[in-house]
Amino acid sequence: MLVLSRRAEERIMIGGDIVITILEIHHDQVRIGIDAPRSIEVHREEVYKLVQAANESAVPSGSSSLEALRRFNVEESESVGQQKSVAQLGKHKKGQSSKPDPQDKNAPSESS
Repeated sequence: MLVLSRRAEERIMIGGDIVITILEIHHDQVRIGIDAPRSIEVHREEVYKLVQAANESAVPSGSSSLEALRRFNVEESESVGQQKSVAQLGKHKKGQSSKPDPQDKNAPSESS
């Protein structure tokens, strides 16, 4: 743990986009301001623990739900992959010339 001493109105930088400012020191309480991107969640520790506990209790016990979700994600990605392959095949066929392929034995001949 990094331990720093700061006075009121002094700042601490975390990375390039998080700024912690000491706003006020009054008796045994320190007020701080935190400027961070919206993508970073900032909580007091007690609130964070409550959120974590609520999230854990919302997930059914056992790994069967997690396994089912993983299987669904795999099946979904395979399905999307197959759909892309079919779409690419359709684009390929549209781009073919109307002349039959001489190598294709099933293609109708020009004499018929």
